[in-house]
Amino acid sequence: MSRKPKPPSRSPLRPLGTHQTPASVAYTPIQQTCGCVVNWGWESTSCDSRTFMVWCRAMSGAPCPWHGAESGQPVDVPTTAVINMRDPTSGRGFYARITTGGDIELGRRLTAVLHELAELVEAGPEAVRAAVPAPLRRWLEDNGYDPVEAWVDQRMTDIILSRGQTNIDAIVVGLANLD
Repeated sequence: MSRKPKPPSRSPLRPLGTHQTPASVAYTPIQQTCGCVVNWGWESTSCDSRTFMVWCRAMSGAPCPWHGAESGQPVDVPTTAVINMRDPTSGRGFYARITTGGDIELGRRLTAVLHELAELVEAGPEAVRAAVPAPLRRWLEDNGYDPVEAWVDQRMTDIILSRGQTNIDAIVVGLANLD
């Protein structure tokens, strides 16, 4: 009697090994619910920035891949490996690697700010609107932009894509000087 072949894995996780990771991957550290800080990576040639930001926001509420991620099944790969995860919603692939050095604290700070932004959004549009600096809010409204949407997009960009760097203060000063 022959054995039935094992079906291929349907797991969205695939260990790549650090030697195969493209040099064009940009990483952002995010703290996971298990306490690990993971550097999430993406390539702008295969994914849009909004999809990556949504992914990072979602992953901040999940354990890391090594502790089960969204599947609940921990991956059996060394913590030194780079894992490719596929987002079932967008079909895009993202890289995950355990964060080291100064990026650990950065990931904790970015995640805390990300959670503060989520709380602000949950408080409602008026709360978000009140958080937008007045000169920027006026400029956005005068130019036909929704200040709530623009503020959330800007903050997500600052937190995730710019790794916490922002130029909002300089913009606000410049806009205030226009008045």
